Amino acid sequence: MRRMRKIHCPGSFCIVPWDRRFYALFQGEELICVTAYKTGARKVMNRLYRLQVSLEKLRRASPVALAGQIIEKGR
Repeated sequence: MRRMRKIHCPGSFCIVPWDRRFYALFQGEELICVTAYKTGARKVMNRLYRLQVSLEKLRRASPVALAGQIIEKGR
């Protein structure tokens, strides 16, 4: 197994070497994707994490505030 610098993985994401030349992105036990480069796995991880955080913020927002935002965007 090759050595790899520790990558800061937010939430439950994890990047690990896959085969001899690739990198796998996991969320918990679930395989999300396999990339040719570590930077590609990092970019996918960052996008998914930002999406996850945005969805959590929306779930916590009150329905009245969300309705107001939708109406304002529609004008």
